[in-house]
Amino acid sequence: MTPIGQLERWAYLAAGVLTINNLFIIRFSRAIVYFVVCALLLTIMIYPVLKEKLYIRDAALRPYTWFMLYTIGLVVVSAFAVEGRDGLQFLIPNSIAMLCFAIVPAMATRDHLVPVLRTLFHILPFMCVFFSGGLYLLNLVLIPYSIVVLFFSEFKGAKRWILLAIALLVCVVSYINVDRALLIKMAVALAIGFASAYMSSLFDKWVAATSLGLLIIPFLFVILFLTGRFNVFEFNKYISNAQQDESGLYDDTRTGVYEEVIASAVNNNYVWLGRSLARGYDTEFILGRFKEKEYSKQTLERGSEVAALNLFTWGGVVYLLLYFVLQCVVVYMGLKKTNNRYTPILALYVAFYWAFSWVENVQVFSMFYIFPIIIMAMCMSPEFREMDDDEFRNMVQEFF
Repeated sequence: MTPIGQLERWAYLAAGVLTINNLFIIRFSRAIVYFVVCALLLTIMIYPVLKEKLYIRDAALRPYTWFMLYTIGLVVVSAFAVEGRDGLQFLIPNSIAMLCFAIVPAMATRDHLVPVLRTLFHILPFMCVFFSGGLYLLNLVLIPYSIVVLFFSEFKGAKRWILLAIALLVCVVSYINVDRALLIKMAVALAIGFASAYMSSLFDKWVAATSLGLLIIPFLFVILFLTGRFNVFEFNKYISNAQQDESGLYDDTRTGVYEEVIASAVNNNYVWLGRSLARGYDTEFILGRFKEKEYSKQTLERGSEVAALNLFTWGGVVYLLLYFVLQCVVVYMGLKKTNNRYTPILALYVAFYWAFSWVENVQVFSMFYIFPIIIMAMCMSPEFREMDDDEFRNMVQEFF
């Protein structure tokens, strides 16, 4: 392996270490160091793309190029919209998060993907013992295993049982910690893995329709929400005994966020082009929690745990639609332009992630954010889509 390749895989491992150590919630004095480290690691991840000219030239994947060019332009424009320290604390992490999509061409090649995943899967879990954070942070480390849980049936003997144990551990710990997002992500990966392995004829029949439904359904729910006809987040109205549940599993934590994000966009007239990466949406959340403190204008803005709402806040309807078109193309290529039965599995998971990004997907430089991008890269990759079943299966085996 070349020195660049060695550096690349250790950069991904370092990103995993940042995830474990939970460094994305820190004071500004330490944040500067953190942001520099993140920018350096991202630069190392992107460098092979520039050095080896790993550009995806497939004409059908031009939406990826459009999305990246728009993202770079948005970063530049946002840099001129910064207002003080608060603006920097928005701009830098948001820009780093969105520029993570630049790793796609490198992760779309076997020579780069396999060494990175092999390093992560072998080393990262054992590093948890050196950091604090308990089972919750262990979960953040294990959630990337969802990429191989999708193909768990292709592993034999102990490896298969280890993967199933990891998946169940994530689900159980997520339930205990009332972390619905991690629970759903791993449970869906496990369900897709089982369906593709043991109900293959039914899976092959419905995978395209299910993926299409997942791509479209967020817009349907948003329309129903805006018209006041149905709110999918109000579980206590639709699930019996939900109101008596004290675990918090059925709490509605999203209606207020949607209301504030939409109201902020309408009141400040940035519905179409957004507010820039250096801004958040107007909120009364902070005032409600800390009434005794004084805040600057931008301290009364915040980012959301909902990825789709952040895209809307940063770049408006235009940016959100660009991302949606990209997701549609990725799913289509994974489903229809492939020689194996495995990229449709990945495509379905990409469609699920798109739908779930309207519920939660924190955009921060970490492995649980980068891994969905890696899955997208695998769907987009001409190299992976041209593999037959045996070639793809052998590649997955190389992850361990």
